Parts: sequence; C-alpha cells; structure tokens
Amino acid sequence: LIPEHSGQALAILSGFSPKTLSLSLGKKQIKELFNKENLTELHHAFTRAINVIDRELKEVNKSSDPS
Repeated sequence: LIPEHSGQALAILSGFSPKTLSLSLGKKQIKELFNKENLTELHHAFTRAINVIDRELKEVNKSSDPS
C-alpha cells in the first residue's frame, strides 16, 4: 500500500479525511496499522460487504423485473 491508499482506506473506515489522518498520524503509525493481520481483516470485511451488495442488487433487479 502506498501512503495515499492507506489514508483513503482509513478515511473510509473512520470517517476522517486522509489529510486529517496524515496530519495526526505519522507515516510510521499508518504503516503499522497496515500489517498482514489488519489487511486480512479488511479484506474479509470488504468481501462480506460486496456479498451483501450483490444480494441486494439481485433483489432489486428481481423486484424491478416486469415479468
């Protein structure tokens, strides 16, 4: 992960802007947050979120199907 991407990911998860995060957290702290365990958990969380979105889209498409 490049610092810009890590800041964006933290912003999505925390609601803080990347600029605020990078000012309050140094590069070292940001890098420490993105260890293998945390990245694996993020991957699992995003995978679950994508699965929920996929199911909802199927329901929306099914309910809007004219047949």
